[in-house]
Amino acid sequence: ESLWEMVLRDNPEIRLARTNLSMALLDQKSSKSSLYPRLNLSSGYNYSKSESEVGIMQMNRNRGYNLGVNASYTLFDGFTQKQNRSRAKVLVESAKLEAEGRELPRAGDYYDRIVDGMQVKQAGTEGHAKVTRWVVLNCG
Repeated sequence: ESLWEMVLRDNPEIRLARTNLSMALLDQKSSKSSLYPRLNLSSGYNYSKSESEVGIMQMNRNRGYNLGVNASYTLFDGFTQKQNRSRAKVLVESAKLEAEGRELPRAGDYYDRIVDGMQVKQAGTEGHAKVTRWVVLNCG
């Protein structure tokens, strides 16, 4: 795994931007769901018993199941669905730009670290000797 992949994976700002992008994409899918018909199912069971000492019926008992199916489709809602889809599209684009904006400065940092590493490598043992001498002189 390269250093750049580790930066992209472990940086909290980049991870947050990617999470925001994922949430915006899910919101966009959710806004498109209002275009489809809805199907509602319901069921229930009822039991009731009543007793009375007056009249012909001294006891009444009712039991029963009920089931229901409801299909609905919105024909016109004052362009609310269209506005929601437009808003979701803008949020997705904004989240994409934010994610790219978080990654670009990190790319510059990554490049600077590579250049610094190359300079250290070129310094080689001369640089190592200077650091060792400084440690000995300053740290006792």
